[in-house]
Amino acid sequence: MDIALSRTVSVEELSPILADQFPTQSIRVSEMLPPESWDAEADVLISLILSTIPGFPAGLSIERAPQTPEVLRKSIILLAKQISSRLAVLSICDGTGFGPDDSPYWFLIWIEGQAHLADDSPTDSEPPGPPQLIRTLEVPEDLH
Repeated sequence: MDIALSRTVSVEELSPILADQFPTQSIRVSEMLPPESWDAEADVLISLILSTIPGFPAGLSIERAPQTPEVLRKSIILLAKQISSRLAVLSICDGTGFGPDDSPYWFLIWIEGQAHLADDSPTDSEPPGPPQLIRTLEVPEDLH
């Protein structure tokens, strides 16, 4: 899963945001349809899925996109921001590189378009729990 959400969202709600985020690509969003039913011609394939993150019952998984992994990661971060801002939902995505160390366990939680660093486990030996906000962050639009 690439982005988890605090509520389920519809394809209709997401469509204008996805069109803005991927303006030159054709997009297909499925609501938990099996991959064989997807449009083979679409550039970007996104599944609406269930999330296992406490407090974030829904999610989006980008199954296919023409971007390199680094460009796609940036697109996911900006998409999480736009969904949060435009749909008034909390969204959470990978926050690796935004925490005080290089561990891969940081999250970005977007609240009304504002990024917050979060962690789901106080120590490496504890099981993950609900993500806890650590501090507010400024994430640049260009993500250099």
